[in-house]
Amino acid sequence: MRTRIALVVVALGAFLFGAPGCGGGGSTNYSSSVSISNDPMALESRGVKVQIEGVTYSSTSVTTNTSTTQSATVGGHEFHFDGATLRIGDREYGSLIEGDDVRITPDGVTVNGESRGSLPE
Repeated sequence: MRTRIALVVVALGAFLFGAPGCGGGGSTNYSSSVSISNDPMALESRGVKVQIEGVTYSSTSVTTNTSTTQSATVGGHEFHFDGATLRIGDREYGSLIEGDDVRITPDGVTVNGESRGSLPE
C-alpha cells in the first residue's frame, strides 16, 4: 500500500511540475515543502515580530528553476502582509511598522498589546 501511495505522489508531482525530458527540451528541477503546526510559532518579517499561539499555522513553498512561490495560513485562512498591512483571510489588521510585536491567538490579533480584532471564522 505504501508503494502505491508513493507512486501516486511521484506521478502527481510529475504531472504538476513536469517530468524531466517531457516537452520543452530541458529538465525542470523543483522542490516543495509543507509545514503544519499547532505549536507556538515565532516569525519575523520586515522587522515585525509575529507570535502565533493556539492557532494552526501552515506554510507551503514551491521552488522551480525560475521562481519560488510561498504561502501561509493561520487557522485555515491566508496570512500575509499587503505592504505594511497585516491580512488574515479577508480581514485587515492595520498597518505595522518595524519593531511592532504581533500576537495571533484564538482570541484574535493584538499589536503591541492593543486588540486589532478577531480572527475570521
